[in-house]
This record gives sequence, C-alpha cells and structure tokens, in this order.
Amino acid sequence: MMRYRLRLIQITLVFAIFLAVLPARAALISVSTNDNYTKIESAQAGDEVVISPGTYAFRLYLTKPATNTITIRALDPANLPVWDFGTNLLDNAPGSYTAGDKARGGWQFSGAKNYSISGIAFRNCHNVSKNAAGIRYYNGTTNLCIKNCHWRLTGLTVDV
Repeated sequence: MMRYRLRLIQITLVFAIFLAVLPARAALISVSTNDNYTKIESAQAGDEVVISPGTYAFRLYLTKPATNTITIRALDPANLPVWDFGTNLLDNAPGSYTAGDKARGGWQFSGAKNYSISGIAFRNCHNVSKNAAGIRYYNGTTNLCIKNCHWRLTGLTVDV
C-alpha cells in the first residue's frame, strides 16, 4: 500500500512539472479602432496581434523580451491600419510611457526581443523637437523584424 502511494505521488509530481514547463498557449488579440494601447502592449511571447483597418493615434511602448515571437500585423494587407497623429504632437498623444522621451516615436521598443511587425502605415509622427520616428528602438532591442510597413513623410513615401 505504501509503495502504491509513493508511486502515485511520483506520477503526480511528474505530471505537475510537465504542466509547469509547457509553454503557455499563444493568444490571438484582435484590435480595432475602439481599443487603445493597453491591448497591444499586453501581448505576451507567442501571441499574435491582428489590427483592423482604420486610423489609430496612440503611442505604443513595447518592452517584452519575448522568448517566442510576438507578431503584430494588419488584419487586411490590402487595407492597412494607419498610425496617424494628424496635426497632434506625439507629446500629447495617449500612451502608457510617460518619461521625458515619450514623444521620440509613435511605437517605441525598449529592451524588446522577438517582435515581428507587418502591414502597418505610419503618418504624421512628429513632436515639438522635430526628432520623432514612426518606430524607435533602443536599449538593447533585438530580433525586431519590420516588413511591408509604410511611412508617409512630407512629400515622400517610404515602404519597408
């Protein structure tokens, strides 16, 4: 009887350890113009963020050192979501990041790892100092893949 209980405890422990090391299921996060930055910034390793067509005017601060790629992409590659701040300055746009350099980019990647971005358009990403970017990466960000994105600058369109 004692041997049976010990074996049952061993099997239970092995099963518990197995469950603990299994990777978490990746989530599919759908974003629409009714959402804000928190939904995208909450993505975890392996998640896929799918953004609906429309115009968005909030800043993103992405910092996860993900072990599995976090994918952020357009729902419809023929009708891209556009980060367009219009005549508003990044300095005044909503976003979670509040440090003094918050207006240096519409999307900022700080210490981030393993992000894949595709099918996003960026327009009118400007600040008071006139040194802003659509996407800014720094602080050791690695494995950042950007493809099929578009930037509209005054009199110039850039596709990456």
